[in-house]
Amino acid sequence: MKLHPAIFLLFLPMLFAGCKTTDPIVGVEGQYSCEGANPFWKLDITKEEISFLLLDQEKEIFPYEMPVETDNRKLIVTSRETAEGKVWLKISIEESACYTSTVGKKFPYKVEVDRDGKVYYGCGE
Repeated sequence: MKLHPAIFLLFLPMLFAGCKTTDPIVGVEGQYSCEGANPFWKLDITKEEISFLLLDQEKEIFPYEMPVETDNRKLIVTSRETAEGKVWLKISIEESACYTSTVGKKFPYKVEVDRDGKVYYGCGE
């Protein structure tokens, strides 16, 4: 018995029913934030952009890239063009308890931000 191709189209949506539809970083809230000290830095991630602010410097805006998930870690690699050339931003977000001395608070994520080879450590939620 040969099945009509239209029957396959009826079942196609069911094949994707179990796929994730929300971003594993941004989620339903729409924003993910993290920060660190020595020197102070702040990172905000939305589905539109990634902003990186380093103490005494101008905020940098990078295009958003969907994270790659590995075990309990999410990785994002993005870049932007500047007058000096391409600037790379590599973000690693690990689901592991993190404490900050500046806030004295426990956060659910350890964060590493590598901006062109200079690594910054902090926490996020």
